[in-house]
Amino acid sequence: MKKLFTILLSIFLFLGICGCQSNSKEDIVIVYTNDVHAGMTNNVSYAGLMSYVNELKADHKYVTLVDAGDAIQGSSAASVSLGESVAEALQYVDYDLMVLGNHEFDYGTAQLEKVIGLTGKHYINSNIVYTGNSENNFINNLDKYAILTYGKKKVGFVSFDTPETISDSAPVIFEEDGEIVYDFYFNDDPSNFWNNCQKIVDEVKAQGVDYVVALCHLGQAESSRPYSAMDLVENTNGIDVVIDGHSHLKLSALYAENKDDKQVLITSSGTGLETIGLVTISNNGTITTTYVTNYTNKDADVETAVSAIEEKYTAKLDEKLFVNDTPLSIWDDAGIRMIRSREMALGDLSTDAIRYYLGSDIAMVNGGSIRSNLPAGDITYNNFINIYPFGNLLCCIEITGQELVDYLEYCYMSVQSDYAKDGNPYGENGSFMQVSGLKLTIDTSVNPIVEVDENDNFISVSGDRRVSDVMVLENGEYVPIDLNKTYVLGGYDYNIIEGGCGSSVIFCDNVITNSGSIYDYETIAQYVIDVLSCDLSKY
Repeated sequence: MKKLFTILLSIFLFLGICGCQSNSKEDIVIVYTNDVHAGMTNNVSYAGLMSYVNELKADHKYVTLVDAGDAIQGSSAASVSLGESVAEALQYVDYDLMVLGNHEFDYGTAQLEKVIGLTGKHYINSNIVYTGNSENNFINNLDKYAILTYGKKKVGFVSFDTPETISDSAPVIFEEDGEIVYDFYFNDDPSNFWNNCQKIVDEVKAQGVDYVVALCHLGQAESSRPYSAMDLVENTNGIDVVIDGHSHLKLSALYAENKDDKQVLITSSGTGLETIGLVTISNNGTITTTYVTNYTNKDADVETAVSAIEEKYTAKLDEKLFVNDTPLSIWDDAGIRMIRSREMALGDLSTDAIRYYLGSDIAMVNGGSIRSNLPAGDITYNNFINIYPFGNLLCCIEITGQELVDYLEYCYMSVQSDYAKDGNPYGENGSFMQVSGLKLTIDTSVNPIVEVDENDNFISVSGDRRVSDVMVLENGEYVPIDLNKTYVLGGYDYNIIEGGCGSSVIFCDNVITNSGSIYDYETIAQYVIDVLSCDLSKY
């Protein structure tokens, strides 16, 4: 019988998992990061990482540096440069292998190809295949795996990225002519995914490797199942250790039992370079893991180079726009996030700005796209990018009243009567829509029943409706929505063109305007300055 997953805390670790660094010069030491999210100067920092790696190399014969995905997105500089600031910084960091996370795709596949080229790094990709019409797509040109030799030992590295990538990013990124052309080998049946993973592992094992290391971006959260790192281990054999990302968890070691009843280690190092992860393969075959925290040494050359890169891209970010006397938050006073489960003043401001700028009847923005507060004091472009880090473009579509009320069922299907439970957010969902020009009632006592496709995109309502009393603002007054009428809806391209937040089935065919080059933070900043004259008290 499969054993329950056991999280091994650092003080109760089997086989010395959180022990000291390797004492043998012949041991194979794999240094890893995951979910850096463009935090190249945060915590340990890239300069600290290189300092640590260089220290290890001075005492150890075999040291390899790898990254488990989500490296290029997440900071203001990354947003401004569409990931190129991180790519330039990575030229100074000696990664031997890197893999793709879901957020690598946030700027589109064409930009991802450019960014990967700029890094100069060796990316591997074992489970994403391009099936479209291009004869030379970069995804198919990435190596499926890598085999590194350490003296008489060989280690095979494979890489599996989460099938959630399609829904977590925007489906249109992965489409040609309305069809998904990037195959993650999952379709409707998780066994397709695991069978492909096993095929890749077997192919690597056939090369005579001594160990197989899986560099994954799958996650350990329950929400990641059935494609989590634990599921990978349970449904395969031949993998010796999993270095994982996606969940942002700091786990020195997690054990799962594979198909051969062997205990396999899973490890991850948190996010934003808060730790340096280590996997050591000793001469006798013992595999141990640990991570390094509070490391303060810096490689001076890397620190200087990375700082210069950030400064190059952040000059505009420090520009002062106005002084704000009315802070707007996405959390309550206790620090519990509300923007993904409740109407919030900052959500109202965001959607009012879009509706005003585009002249649309209605505007909608998903709560998951609003990531920080609007503080009091001096407000810069950087503040707006912290709030809206994704650089979405604004656009309008035509939509019928019926299509809108149907989709609202999907947007509000997670909402509960209480937004907090046991001190944590409750009933939240990144697809919860903040709205302008629209009023509605959500009955949380109604159990939502909506149908979705294999990519979690909304298809239809199949049960009782929890959204009622939908009203649209017309000529200064709210009137009942006309299900047969066509309305102009404004919002982000991510939501209403690219199919993000489950919208691809409904919205993507009726585009009537696209702002083209207007990024949301600039538009909203200008709205605050020109229209509200910096007076946010109305919110």
